[in-house]
Amino acid sequence: MKFITKIIYLLLILLPIVDFLYRWQEDTSSPALYLRAMTLLSFIFIAITNIRSIFTKNDLSIKLFWHFLFYILLISFCCYVGTNTLYALIRAVFAILGLLIFYYLTKNNIITEKEVTFFFLLLIIILATTTYLNLDYRLNTQRELRTADNTGYALLCVYAAIMLLIHKRIFPIALFLVVIGTFISGKRGAIVGLVVSSLPLIRYFFTSKQWKASKKIFFTVLILISVSIAIHVFGDYLSASIGRFQMLEEDHGSGRDTILKLYWQHFKESNLINQIFGHGVYAGIWSSGSKYAFYSKMAHNDWIEILYDFGIIGVLLYLSIFIRVFLILLRNRRNRTNYFYMLEMAFLIWFLTSIFSSTFLMNINSIYLFIILAYSIAKLEPNSSSTESTSTLLQSNTP
Repeated sequence: MKFITKIIYLLLILLPIVDFLYRWQEDTSSPALYLRAMTLLSFIFIAITNIRSIFTKNDLSIKLFWHFLFYILLISFCCYVGTNTLYALIRAVFAILGLLIFYYLTKNNIITEKEVTFFFLLLIIILATTTYLNLDYRLNTQRELRTADNTGYALLCVYAAIMLLIHKRIFPIALFLVVIGTFISGKRGAIVGLVVSSLPLIRYFFTSKQWKASKKIFFTVLILISVSIAIHVFGDYLSASIGRFQMLEEDHGSGRDTILKLYWQHFKESNLINQIFGHGVYAGIWSSGSKYAFYSKMAHNDWIEILYDFGIIGVLLYLSIFIRVFLILLRNRRNRTNYFYMLEMAFLIWFLTSIFSSTFLMNINSIYLFIILAYSIAKLEPNSSSTESTSTLLQSNTP
């Protein structure tokens, strides 16, 4: 099992690198797709070899994720739409199955906090690097500055893991890489998600007894210096990002209003059976080969995409998962450990991204966000053998 988890770590580290190298090749021949398929097979191997224990003593929210996964598979196979169905399924179930497997690995102490922390630190460095490497290209033309870099959402997906680094010396650097990288990407939804999800981090910083007053003052000064450096070095990109917010009335969210109206209109015109159970995975896009296809793009919104693809039942299942995770936060509101704030940040990112763009249905990097959700849920569960005291996070001040 340890060997398989090491392979999974390696594949998930390689994924954003390969995706960056082949960023315009998002189809059935993409090397990034092969990496996802290999990772998915590793998840399936773990699930099959531990099938007896993987379904026992699960939190209800995790069981709902299993139900949602099975429902996606069932509807997808019942509404077979062509040769691209397998490709579509890999995209659709990749992040969800990753969440479920990482929940199992965390609950059974198969992965350690040190591993997970190092894993996300590497991801932050890799994703931030790909963002900064793209700057020269974006600066070449005014049009590129007026468009966005999807790496912003990738960085947002790993942002909540910053809570694992908060008592380490590397934390200010990691925070700078994520925050500035997200802002200069120009992705409006990612910027809003980062600002809102920073509220739990700020609250932790000012209320935590682990932070002495002198350390808080030092960190505040460090933030002000970092902001000044960022404005001086990345001023053009920050201005371009702010300018994209001013363009909202002009571009209507990069045409999202038109896309959402089209999906809603075709859903209303569907027969009752399709409205209840859905049309099949990605059935709305022409490349799916579905007879229900009507447009070239996905909905860029989890809720309307799920509504069209998996019907009212799919939306209710998805909503029930959000409610369950929210109840976990309420139940642990007095248990203000790092894991609580990590889950709170991840929940906000998940919810906002599901509205402004999409999570598991579009963004391949959303698997990192789902891993954070799984890890923090498992750590917060009562009487969990894998739950560690908060002091564990404070033992080391080294990266």
